[in-house]
Amino acid sequence: MSEQPDPISEQPHALIEQREHVLIVTLNRPEARNALSTAMMALMPENDAFAIEAKLGMTVFASDDAKEGPRAFAEKRKPRFRDA
Repeated sequence: MSEQPDPISEQPHALIEQREHVLIVTLNRPEARNALSTAMMALMPENDAFAIEAKLGMTVFASDDAKEGPRAFAEKRKPRFRDA
């Protein structure tokens, strides 16, 4: 887990953890009701975010469960997910 310090207070305001193909970002700003700030968004430039999303997102969209949802919808049945 990595911590991104707030540039003003030096306290971590975003905790970032990767579990297999899932990236978990936990906001740590209770004084601001955990709202995103401009400073927080600046910590991860847009190109970096797209690179991470492309790497991790493709794993999700290529999974059997991702294909099962639309298939079940088209066949008018409940989906049978396996990796839930």
